[in-house]
Amino acid sequence: FMEAHPKLRPIETLVDGVFVAGCCQGPKDIQISVAQGAAAAAKAASVLAQKELEIEPLVASVDEERCRGCGRCEEVCEFGAISVVEKAGRLVAQVNEAICKGCGACSVRCPTGAVRVRHFMPEQIRAQALAAAGGG
Repeated sequence: FMEAHPKLRPIETLVDGVFVAGCCQGPKDIQISVAQGAAAAAKAASVLAQKELEIEPLVASVDEERCRGCGRCEEVCEFGAISVVEKAGRLVAQVNEAICKGCGACSVRCPTGAVRVRHFMPEQIRAQALAAAGGG
């Protein structure tokens, strides 16, 4: 796992709920490893103490009728948010919204256009690009 920011968020990763400390980041002495371990434990405890977790509204969604279950979206997802599962006798992609970061890599990779990021449909992006270019 890669750190979110080495100076501002040294124990956090880009995946919510995953924290790193000590030698898993690189060579460290014992005092720094123990301090980072305590910080990671405190951060994890604060997450577990919450009654509800907020998730990003910008997440991928799958049109199961268009999905072929090829798994290309699963291959490119850096966060492990997409898995191909069997539903009604055929393979389809499924998004874990709690893990998805809405980066859009899966949407770009999907050959059928079945995977899209909510609130960012191709028509909307096209209209924004035209407006920015002065043509809309």
